[in-house]
Amino acid sequence: MSYLKICLLGLIAVVTLSAKAEALPSPDAKPVLRRRTISVLSQGKEVSNILLPFDGSFIPNWTARKTEIDADKTIRLKGHVLLMLSIDKRSFSFQGDEITIRSKALDDEEAQAVRDIEQMGISDQSLRANPSEMTAEQEAQQGLIDKANMQRLDAIIKRFGWPGNGFAGIENAKSAFIVLQHADSASQHTYLPVLQAAVAKGEADGSDLAMLEDRVRVSDGKPQLYGTQFKSAKSMELCPVEDEAHLEQRRSELGMIPMAEYIKVMKEVYKTE
Repeated sequence: MSYLKICLLGLIAVVTLSAKAEALPSPDAKPVLRRRTISVLSQGKEVSNILLPFDGSFIPNWTARKTEIDADKTIRLKGHVLLMLSIDKRSFSFQGDEITIRSKALDDEEAQAVRDIEQMGISDQSLRANPSEMTAEQEAQQGLIDKANMQRLDAIIKRFGWPGNGFAGIENAKSAFIVLQHADSASQHTYLPVLQAAVAKGEADGSDLAMLEDRVRVSDGKPQLYGTQFKSAKSMELCPVEDEAHLEQRRSELGMIPMAEYIKVMKEVYKTE
């Protein structure tokens, strides 16, 4: 083989390997987060909307009389639809006359906000796993974590609004509430109306609103409405309740468990008799 041919082959190999290297994701690259939903329609109107996890594997298979794929890769299935999903090795199936699958990548700023909320949920509970056994030092350390978490949540809310189910996913929306629940009183007063609006839109859990509203009312010296606040974890004695005769009714309207069950859960958490 001539020297020229050897050089040309070497050059081709280098170019090919370089192209392959560029195609491979960086080992430090973060996985792309996608906002994914499944909408079930009847007579052209949405009757159910399911939020799927942002990350993890997502493999759809389906049978339908008609399949349409839009430019943004929205999948529209029509006519005797059977949709089968595999999500992180778990299988789900949906049936209907019309089903739409949407999947949109979050931009960098949104993705960072979602990841931060997830991490805040973890750090919020890092020392609270056994609240009855926390030392004074741990409580002080957790207080610093809570303050930092609220500062970040405040920035996220000011940029995107309340990070509810649609924005952050159901689990992360719960984490956002927990951060606010453990924040300073001023932040709780500021964002109570924001959480109220989110619940009205179905973007947050009614029981979260009940807990925050009770906490704000108690801090203002007013009786609570939903029976979520106690004078002390040891005694399990409730803070005063307004119109206690209708307490269970108010709880039921927000999808909360009965008081007897709630107190039982709280005793287990705080390990009281």
